[in-house]
Amino acid sequence: FYLFVMEKAAADSARVRGLLDPKLDELKEPCALVKEGFLDMSEKKNKQERIYMFLFHNIIIITKEVKPQEKYKVVIVIKLRSSLKVFNDEENEDGPACFVVDTGKRQFNFTCENDTVSSEWETAISGCLDGEYDPDFVKPVFDEVDGKKIWNVRASLKPEQIKKLDELHEIADSMELDEKTKKWCDDACLCRFLRARDWDVPKAKEMLEATTKWRMETKPDEITYEEIHHAGSTGDLYISQGKDRKGRVIVYMRPGKSKDTPEIRSQYVRHMAWIMETGCDSLDTPHTAQEKLTWIVDFEGCKISGGIEENVKMSRDTINVMQNMYPERLGMGFILNPPLPFFVLWKVVGAFLDPVTKRKIQFIRKKKDFPLLLEFIDKSQLEKSYGGTIEPFNADEWKANYFPDA
Repeated sequence: FYLFVMEKAAADSARVRGLLDPKLDELKEPCALVKEGFLDMSEKKNKQERIYMFLFHNIIIITKEVKPQEKYKVVIVIKLRSSLKVFNDEENEDGPACFVVDTGKRQFNFTCENDTVSSEWETAISGCLDGEYDPDFVKPVFDEVDGKKIWNVRASLKPEQIKKLDELHEIADSMELDEKTKKWCDDACLCRFLRARDWDVPKAKEMLEATTKWRMETKPDEITYEEIHHAGSTGDLYISQGKDRKGRVIVYMRPGKSKDTPEIRSQYVRHMAWIMETGCDSLDTPHTAQEKLTWIVDFEGCKISGGIEENVKMSRDTINVMQNMYPERLGMGFILNPPLPFFVLWKVVGAFLDPVTKRKIQFIRKKKDFPLLLEFIDKSQLEKSYGGTIEPFNADEWKANYFPDA
C-alpha cells in the first residue's frame, strides 16, 4: 500500500509538472522543494478544489488545472516571511482535516484527506519558517575542548547576527546582574532572545531585562521540593525519560488527571518554572546544540474546573513563564483529546501566544491518530499509553530522581 501511494504521488507530480505553464524551472524564486501535493483550498467564500501546492524552503506556489488534461497555471504565490502564520483550524473540529495559512492580509484554509496529511503540511511549513530547509542553513559547529565537543554558537551565525549578539552582550554587561545571572547570559542564551524578537536588539533588550529581573527575584534554579511537591507529585505535569527524534526532551502534561485543589493551584506556576528550568538543563545544550522541548498535552478525562476568568489568569501566568522567561524553547507541542470547553479557553489564551509558538502546536483529536506521534518520537522514547515502551509517571521515582535529600 505504501509503495502504491508513493507511485501515485510521483505520477501526480510528473503530470502536474508536465502541464504547468510556466515550468517550475522558469520561476526564479523557488529552490529546495520540501513538499508537494493535491489539496482543497478556500479563501473567504471562494473555494477551489484539487489545487496542487508546491512548498519550497522560502515560498509556496499554488497551481490549478485550467484546461483539463492540457494546462496547469500558477494562481497564488505566498512568500514565507517570518510574519506568516500556520496553524490547525480549531473551529473545524467535526469537519475534514484543515490547516490555515495566514499572511496577515489574506487567510487561506486548506483541506486534507486526513489529520495525518494536514499535520505533515503544518510541520513542513513550520520547518520552512524556522529555516530548517534553507540551503544556506549552517549546521551547528562544535569545537573540541579538553576532549569534549562544545557548541560554537558564533560559528553558525552571519556577520550581521554576530554584530547584534555583541551589542546585546554589551547591554547585558551594563545591567545590574548577580554573577549567576551574568554567567547565564551566554551566546546561546542571548541568541534565543534575539531570535524571539526577530533579531531586533531593542526588543530583545526589553525581553532580557524582564527575564533577568524575574530570574534574580524568583530563582527558578533553586526551587525546592516543598515549593512544588503538591503539584509535582500528581503526574499532571512532568519531564519524561524520553527524547524525540531530534533529541528534544519530552514533557507530558495531563490537565485534570488528578483532583484540583487550592494547594496544587497555588504551586502550579512555580512548578511550571521548575519544569522549564530542569527540562532545559536536561538538554545539555553546550554539548548537543539542542535548545528545545517537545510537549505532549493529553486532555483525556479532563474536566476543566474553575471559572473562565480564573483559568485564563492561570494560563496567562503559565504562558508568560514558558514563552517570555524561556524564549525559543518550544520545539513541538501536541494537544491530544481536547474537550469542547478547551476550545473556548483556547480562543482566549491563544491571544497571548506569539505566532511562532502557536504554529508549533498540533491537535490530535482521536486515539486512532496517536500513531502520528511516532513520526516525531521513536517507540522506545514514548510512553506506553501512546504506543511506546516507557513506563508512566511514578511520584516516588520523581522525588528520588530530582529531590533525593527531601
